[in-house]
Amino acid sequence: MLSIQQYAARVAGTTRKMRAGADVFHAAYASGTAEQREDLRRRWMLGHLTGQGFKGPERILSRGKGKGAKPEHILAIDRASSDFRYMVVRPDAKPAAPTHSARISREHRAAAKAYLAQFDSLASAIAALKAVA
Repeated sequence: MLSIQQYAARVAGTTRKMRAGADVFHAAYASGTAEQREDLRRRWMLGHLTGQGFKGPERILSRGKGKGAKPEHILAIDRASSDFRYMVVRPDAKPAAPTHSARISREHRAAAKAYLAQFDSLASAIAALKAVA
């Protein structure tokens, strides 16, 4: 009997190999037109639903997740969509957080307001700053 750690290691290894095997599909998706992408997704969904053991994947997919859909079909569609995103689409990582804060301290804000109060308009305050720089 496998321990949970051994089982997880096998699942992860299989997933890694499967994702590497999907490189060709990712390339086709990345370079494809909207119609080609939709066709690739539809064929993935049908194959994935079949692989999950469902009969009539076309019917399940055409019903979607709307009213009257069986809960197990909704979960199966969600699983297939999630796997498609992970294996084929591979969305870009989220952008990194900004390295600096755009916030202005109270002291700087007060100093800027005091500076601007000395001028009739913002344009004249900017002109004065440009003259100094």
